[in-house]
Amino acid sequence: MRKTVLVLAGLLLVSGCEKKEIGSENRVAEVAEVGVVLAIADELMPPGTVKDEDHSLEIKDAKVMIGVSGQDVEGTMSMKQVKKRRFESLSEGRYRVTILEEMKTERTAMMGQEQPVKETASPIKGRSVIVERGADGVWTAKLESGEPTAEMETEIARIAGNLTAGKDVQVYGTVARKIGDEWTVDGGDLMELENAEGTVKLRFAGIEEHKGERCAKLTGSLDLTGTPPNSDTPGLKMRMAGDLVIFRSLEHRTDLTNELHGTMEMFGEMEPQPGMKMTMKVEGTMEALGAGKVTKVD
Repeated sequence: MRKTVLVLAGLLLVSGCEKKEIGSENRVAEVAEVGVVLAIADELMPPGTVKDEDHSLEIKDAKVMIGVSGQDVEGTMSMKQVKKRRFESLSEGRYRVTILEEMKTERTAMMGQEQPVKETASPIKGRSVIVERGADGVWTAKLESGEPTAEMETEIARIAGNLTAGKDVQVYGTVARKIGDEWTVDGGDLMELENAEGTVKLRFAGIEEHKGERCAKLTGSLDLTGTPPNSDTPGLKMRMAGDLVIFRSLEHRTDLTNELHGTMEMFGEMEPQPGMKMTMKVEGTMEALGAGKVTKVD
């Protein structure tokens, strides 16, 4: 399966390796010497496998400054985005993706005045999408039932595009990684930012038991700037920076948990109507959490 997240929805996705006994010094020494593979190009979920993904991104009390016609307006903004998806492998290279939950809630106060709460749900929330991988490695997707709206089509295409992109390979590489190895990943379209620039730095910190599975513990940092996802505001940019901790199952090649703690900025110059120039800057702390669980259906 392909998908890293936000939250890490883009960055932190499917990976693994062979089963080995936890607590064995000989096994750890073997990993240190020969390494383990954290991602395999074009790897498919075996039929009968189910993967649940749960991601959240939260920004609290960010400072907002808007400049219009020489006047500055200040305020605060908080946002929480939650995504829950289930991937079911129906047959070789054919999945059902169900959008269990996908909601973004925004709260804003300008000049001390609370603004109406804005809630945005995914147009395919509660729906299932069938995705299939072609012989050329490109994934296609369609609603399992019913006719999609134009808004739905955009989200459906995004699911297929994320699988085709194979972001786990982009992040982890396909070479064997040894404990202590460090590497850098170019921005790409990670963290769901579009046309992102910057880097993600990762370090293979060790092998630990986590949630009952033997995992690679990865630490690192991220600093990316790009266009916010689904943005309809030309000129708006978003920067995300912070520290990462990832526990990646060696058996299933999937992130059991990943955490990003850091800062978020949005900034840009816009022209909401002809002749009116507006600047905007938003700064605040950010927390992105991800979790994955793989099960086998009998």
